[in-house]
Amino acid sequence: MGVEDRWQSQKYGRIKIITDVRAITLDNVISVLKEAYAVHLLNRNRIKYLIEFDRGNQPRDYTKTIRPDIDADVQDNLAAEITEFKTSYKWGNPITYKQRATFDTEENKADSDNEGIAVINEMLNEEHAFREDAELAYYVETCGIGFQMVDIKRDVKYVSVFDLKTLSPLNTFVVHDNTISHKPLMGVTYVYSENGDMHFTCVTDDRVYQILNLARIENGQLTGERDYVFGIRNGEMNPLHKVNIVEFERSYDRMGCWERQESELKNLNHLISDFTNNVEQDTQSLWWGDNLDLPEKTDADGNVTGYQVPRSGGWILTSSGEQKKASVQPLVIQIQYASILNNIRYRRDVIKQKCCVPVQASVGGGSTGTAMSMASGWDTAEIQAAKEESFVQAGKMAILELILTAVRESTDTPKDSPVLKLNYSDIQPNILRDRNYDMATKANTLATLMNCGIAPEHAIECVKLFSDVNRVINDSQPYLDLYYDAKKAAIARTQSGEGSGINVDENGQVRQEKTGLQDTSMQASNSPITGARETKTGGANGKNVTKKSFQ
Repeated sequence: MGVEDRWQSQKYGRIKIITDVRAITLDNVISVLKEAYAVHLLNRNRIKYLIEFDRGNQPRDYTKTIRPDIDADVQDNLAAEITEFKTSYKWGNPITYKQRATFDTEENKADSDNEGIAVINEMLNEEHAFREDAELAYYVETCGIGFQMVDIKRDVKYVSVFDLKTLSPLNTFVVHDNTISHKPLMGVTYVYSENGDMHFTCVTDDRVYQILNLARIENGQLTGERDYVFGIRNGEMNPLHKVNIVEFERSYDRMGCWERQESELKNLNHLISDFTNNVEQDTQSLWWGDNLDLPEKTDADGNVTGYQVPRSGGWILTSSGEQKKASVQPLVIQIQYASILNNIRYRRDVIKQKCCVPVQASVGGGSTGTAMSMASGWDTAEIQAAKEESFVQAGKMAILELILTAVRESTDTPKDSPVLKLNYSDIQPNILRDRNYDMATKANTLATLMNCGIAPEHAIECVKLFSDVNRVINDSQPYLDLYYDAKKAAIARTQSGEGSGINVDENGQVRQEKTGLQDTSMQASNSPITGARETKTGGANGKNVTKKSFQ
């Protein structure tokens, strides 16, 4: 059974390209590429369809048989609306890196980790990683998969020593081994030249092959003593010693964010098109004339050739017999337009609900913020985004490993760069959502956590206020030191008894204990519980009389 036949039945979800070989070498790279490319074409056709569908090219699955002259094709591109929400809500904030923990070892200090991570984030900012991630988000959410590549920068201008690029899934794929780990064996991307040739770049752990038209390696040295024209080249060494193309997945099924609801999206277009046709048919309705004598049309010889029908041409003439009253009326079907519009609105809301997209509609009065969030679907959107975040983190950790390798292998990296001291396990991606939502609650939570002694890294991470946690900590370190010094001084005063009404000598013994109570001389006369309150009132003779009253 061929590779293409083996996967022909899979329509939904992108196929994970797998090979049975254990290692890709000079001897088998072209044969593996041919088989993998055949599977990639199946993915490519579906990816192209999904991208075109999201852009508005949504094919119809029905033909209008009644009144085919009135056939409106209206598309409510809800797919693009769903994609826009997913990319904005889940990928709207820049993805940076932060410190995983503040655990120190002899070789690795927490302060140096913060400095090194800050440098990595500066490099990402120089590479416009936020823009590359925005493009990656579109491919991942629409097609189910996306690709990014890291390479050593050839022309270093500022801080960054690596290149970060997002690759189109239309011409990029990764080949995995056929084991439980599905380790990437080869990353492939290709382009078409003006003359129609296909140029493949195939990256393995040890070599980079430039292959022309799935047939010949074009780079590297010749192998063996063969003619230069027909000789086989052996590729070039891979300086990263790792496949530098990373495949991102949206979910375990590798499907787009609205792909499951494709048939419902087409049905929504059908409903809106039929509604438009109903309005159009009422506007261009047929006319029924009963017992009408229309003027006759004659030719040059005076022969009757027909009747002079009104210009609209949409007339039906009948005769009810003699002595019947003539009548003219439009042929209109009584349609409940309000019900159709409600049905369309209902179908839109159901599709958005299935795709975990909040419905932007007002909730009844008296609802709390939490109730409104649950009723409109924001809680469901957050739960799904948190579940899919693990797939993005896995891809970003693979990108991080390539970045650290590129920094170490680049000859332009300063010898004292703090990035060189970083370990892979010291860093993790920082993915934020709703950064500016409910700021008062987040600020109060941050203050409470820090007052309770929670480390700033974990407190800031909990409230999700800042996109770059390490930069905030580095910039705020002088103020944090002052804050924690004041806290330590207050704790020390409390432990020594200062200000608590207790005096402690040099040996730690209590010398005198103060009650710390205020003067109570006024309480006996004024307290409504322990005493009477004296008031002066006017007496019978106009004199002030002192009375005591209890409350």
